[in-house]
Amino acid sequence: MTMIASLLAVLVPASATLDTIDAHLAAPLHFLPVDRYRLGGEFTGLWDPDYDPRRDPANWRRCPHCAGTGQACPGCADAEPAGRDPGTVLAASSQWVPHSGDLIPLPRLLNPQFRFPAGDQLATERETTAPDLYADRFFGFRALDKAASGAVSTGLRTVLQAILSGHMDNALVAAADWQIAVVAAHITDRQKRAALPGLGSLVQIIDPQHRHGEAPDQLYVVRDDFNAPDHYDLVSLGDLGPNVPGYALTEIDPARVRLLPAPDGALPYPPGITDADS
Repeated sequence: MTMIASLLAVLVPASATLDTIDAHLAAPLHFLPVDRYRLGGEFTGLWDPDYDPRRDPANWRRCPHCAGTGQACPGCADAEPAGRDPGTVLAASSQWVPHSGDLIPLPRLLNPQFRFPAGDQLATERETTAPDLYADRFFGFRALDKAASGAVSTGLRTVLQAILSGHMDNALVAAADWQIAVVAAHITDRQKRAALPGLGSLVQIIDPQHRHGEAPDQLYVVRDDFNAPDHYDLVSLGDLGPNVPGYALTEIDPARVRLLPAPDGALPYPPGITDADS
């Protein structure tokens, strides 16, 4: 079972600080399938090109192999080339000090000129530093699409604008009242798939811009499972439905839905797939 570190953007109040952030993260992440998470973690400073946690003396430790002497020690031979003091090693990312740059004011994120830094600028193998996942107390947990330009993606901007317009709780909220926390969330592939719509999930399209004349209460079944995809193929009445991004969907609890028999002649699978093929 593969454990991966996902870059998770979490909506928290603007009043949250480095001293109080753990309490603010606990609420939106309480029901999520995350084994462990930490503000920043291995993503510390990812959105702050002026900060490198590897060069912060607060994240250096005395080398245990040479007791900090640095004399012909393979354990800390990389200290000076990496910009650290001789005789020091870099602490594990789980011990890096919290960084204020990992709390991003929401107005800054929503500025049309905002761009996530390119991964190659920040000593990371990621092509983009845009978040993989998003969580808040309004919409819950969702996979995000990414813009190649580094701009805030359509999915992330849509969910944030929906919150600000009072889409979920009918109460207008101000962007200045919120910020985004950069969180390293460790989650298995299986846990991620369990938390996001997958093969056979019963869903509705909650974002009106992704409906094309369908009724708001139209139900669909997710046709494909792409391991927490950015987009989902849907099935409606035995035929293919629209292909929509994950942020446009909400999963329906089957126990609260009364399902009726399919119309005569409706196909159980997309056209072209027969019992012999399955």
